[in-house]
Amino acid sequence: MEDDTGDVVIEEQLKKKKALVKASEKEKKPPAKPKARKVSIAAHSPRGSTSTPAEPAPGKTKAKAKPVKPTKSVPFEEALREWFTPFAEEGEPGKMGADGIERLFEEMQISMDGVHAFILAWQVNSKPGTFGTFELADFERRLRPYEIASVDQLKKHLMAVEKTLYGPHSSDAEFRSFHSFLFPYLKAQGLRSLPPEMAIAALSVSIVPKYPLGEQFVEFATAQGDAFKSVSSDVWTQLLAFCQTVQPDLTNWSEGDAWPSTIDAFVEWKKAKDQAVSAA
Repeated sequence: MEDDTGDVVIEEQLKKKKALVKASEKEKKPPAKPKARKVSIAAHSPRGSTSTPAEPAPGKTKAKAKPVKPTKSVPFEEALREWFTPFAEEGEPGKMGADGIERLFEEMQISMDGVHAFILAWQVNSKPGTFGTFELADFERRLRPYEIASVDQLKKHLMAVEKTLYGPHSSDAEFRSFHSFLFPYLKAQGLRSLPPEMAIAALSVSIVPKYPLGEQFVEFATAQGDAFKSVSSDVWTQLLAFCQTVQPDLTNWSEGDAWPSTIDAFVEWKKAKDQAVSAA
């Protein structure tokens, strides 16, 4: 009878070697990477979720939600609606109110104290008397040619339009269109003029940065206090024409020019002020 002890020992040794090799290969394999999670815009919006998002660990920053861009599979209207919804009024998905506008400008990192909110209203052609609100339907109709369906795209567009209005190569005709839009947009329904506070605030961010006489008119209106009652459509329109045609030092102004009485009063105030400065 043959002795099989040697063969058994060799076989056991081979099994142990194979087990060691497998264990070694397993240790060398890198750990599997976790699958990337898709981030929803609505989930990170103030009204998109009722829960509070978890704070990131120290030294780490929160991942920002990526905007939904129009593609062949995602139509423009759908992308815009998903982007607009987090800023919309609760229960009114087609309307953005004051709180939503403020959040929108915070995300764009643009101050609400400047002219950009007016530029946005002009660009979407907001209806008269709707100051402080935006409609999704207006966004869809007016932003479609530019396919603007994200905060970044809207910010770039507003900055580009601002240059056409206030840049070194700006157009007076384009600014007239913007200025003409503002009066009915800001005027409350049922009123024929703008209250003094509203008019002064609007002129301060719209006409003042562009025309020196506009800045001085705002100074004049503010100095009048309660005597400055309101700004009519005629004064609003003629003030821009005055700023665009009359020199800042009034050298080409004439008493025979037919300006509204409010502008005539401004001219007298400015002449008296300039004389006082010269005499000092």
